[in-house]
Amino acid sequence: MRTLIARFAWNWRLHLLRNNLLLVLFFLVIGLTACTTAWVGEAQQIIAELGPAITIILNLLAAFGVTKISAADIQFVTSQAAAVTSDLTLVGQMIDQYNAAAAADQPTILAKIDDVLKTIQGNLNAILPGLHIVDAAVQAKVEAVVGAVIAEVETLKGFIPVLQGTVAISSIAHIPLTGRQFRSQFNRVLRMRTGDASVDTITAQLQL
Repeated sequence: MRTLIARFAWNWRLHLLRNNLLLVLFFLVIGLTACTTAWVGEAQQIIAELGPAITIILNLLAAFGVTKISAADIQFVTSQAAAVTSDLTLVGQMIDQYNAAAAADQPTILAKIDDVLKTIQGNLNAILPGLHIVDAAVQAKVEAVVGAVIAEVETLKGFIPVLQGTVAISSIAHIPLTGRQFRSQFNRVLRMRTGDASVDTITAQLQL
């Protein structure tokens, strides 16, 4: 089942590389001010997709049930997901504040957004170690789906230094997928076959 994870990782890297090349060229042309404006719009769309993605992760675990995932593990992930969802809502509110704030106040708000995204990363990264899944197909699928969300949060956070003016856009490793691109990629991960028909049937029904 590690083949599924490897295939997901490779497809994600190709997606990010193609996305990076196009967006870096775009942002270099339009400049930092327009870049900031574009980031605000895209970040709002990304946050709007990440919340439902977290819900799908919970629905995925619930669909597999306690025969494949223990009740204790599901409870743990539910707690982590609640914290992540709450913080995503907070980030969305702070992005609106950032967009409406005076230029002098924006750096402080960006720093706060960065801190909350760091907390979200920590809670998401705790999910997989906190799961004890014996079924290989279920484990591979859960790792791939959770990994998709983690990757998007990491790239969103990684773009903040560009807005802060401390890092050149051409030097960052990855630029976030747009909300639409993330939705497409997340659904693709859900549809990837694990080789276990019972698992594939469940995940194919869960789409953003």
